[in-house]
Amino acid sequence: MRQCVIVLVTGMLLAGCAHRQPAPPTPYADRLAAAKDIADRPSRDQALHDIAVDAAAAPDVVAVREALKDIASSAVHDEAAEDAAVRLKQSGQTRAALEVASRITNGQKRDETMRELSER
Repeated sequence: MRQCVIVLVTGMLLAGCAHRQPAPPTPYADRLAAAKDIADRPSRDQALHDIAVDAAAAPDVVAVREALKDIASSAVHDEAAEDAAVRLKQSGQTRAALEVASRITNGQKRDETMRELSER
């Protein structure tokens, strides 16, 4: 009886996992992969900045988050987050714009961006 229950529970767990599908890759996946392979850090950061801003205009929030998390320079990161947040807001993605703006590490820049987002 005990073995039957174990087999039944294991089967249910496996069946439940089989129905889950991974999220589809972002259309920016190839650009993100190429940018992450750039050895020169400033060049890589600039490429990721550009992807974040382009993705925000699309709007592709997943690609924006992915690009921002891999930017090493805090100055470039904050600039990219600000630019992306404004683009997301322009695309009607206010909640995503606020979430991206909240990732800005410089307090003054974050406050200025939040103020700008609240005015539009």
